[in-house]
Amino acid sequence: MQSTQTMTVTRLYDLAMEYARRTFRDPETRQPTGHHRNWHDGLRHLAELYPQRDPATLQAPDFQALQDHLVDRGTCNITTINNYTRHMRRILKWASKRVRGYIPKTVLLEAEEVEYLKPGETAAKEPADRRIATWPQIEAVMTFASTLYLRQMVELHALTGMRSSELVRMRRSWIRPVPPELFNQAELTRGMMLYEPRQHKTRKRGKRRLIVIGPRGAEVLRDHLKRLPADRERVWPITTSNAYYQAVTRAGKRAELDQPITALMIRRYAGYTIRRVDGLDAAQQALGHAHAKTTELYAPPDLTKLIDAMHRHG
Repeated sequence: MQSTQTMTVTRLYDLAMEYARRTFRDPETRQPTGHHRNWHDGLRHLAELYPQRDPATLQAPDFQALQDHLVDRGTCNITTINNYTRHMRRILKWASKRVRGYIPKTVLLEAEEVEYLKPGETAAKEPADRRIATWPQIEAVMTFASTLYLRQMVELHALTGMRSSELVRMRRSWIRPVPPELFNQAELTRGMMLYEPRQHKTRKRGKRRLIVIGPRGAEVLRDHLKRLPADRERVWPITTSNAYYQAVTRAGKRAELDQPITALMIRRYAGYTIRRVDGLDAAQQALGHAHAKTTELYAPPDLTKLIDAMHRHG
């Protein structure tokens, strides 16, 4: 990718967003994915600070000034600023390969000289607490759900911990009984289902996503499927994560809960519950995380186990 125009940071932003618009789209809806937003976030602050600067001349002090600028504004917490930094580095790596003759690899090396922010070592705000929904809150959302299918979606979400995007994309042909060869105790898997979404977050990395739906979840899903026309492939009327998020939030407001509830809190409830009972590895697989460190953010350790252990220990 080359251009006869003079290269500036603003021009680099335009080229990156043009690439992102073509590349990061949902294969079915053709709507931009979260990666598109990440690319926007990764360069927009750099373009605001150095709009007419030749990106090839950027050095570590310039990137440090950008980080300091974001901290001084006071609107972003540590995690958000570090995410911006990570996305920016990813774009600079792409640019060094695709915008040949304009963005040398040394620019990426200069950007990597700036360290990520660490709690306790910066004036940036600490991340907000990662709240987890409680089962009474989830029951309230189901009670005040505007439709039966929304109630069923929320319950299935809480029972499985799948991503909202995986929930709304469900297809009949992607769901099947748990194969006996996956588990040597057929009695335990009777009535359970296996859901393998064809589109998911880690698909581009060549990974499969297998979501196991337990007996109660499978019962909820079968009840919904029998209400659909036999030739209906798409499972849920709600087809986007954003629409599902909004529906959950509205139901929570109607329930007049003490604190707002979100779809992500429901997913965290599943992760926390699974980890508490069956351990970190099971929670990691249920949530679909590549790294256990991510699961620990969603599902923190259960302090009651430590309290019980220390009570016995003395």
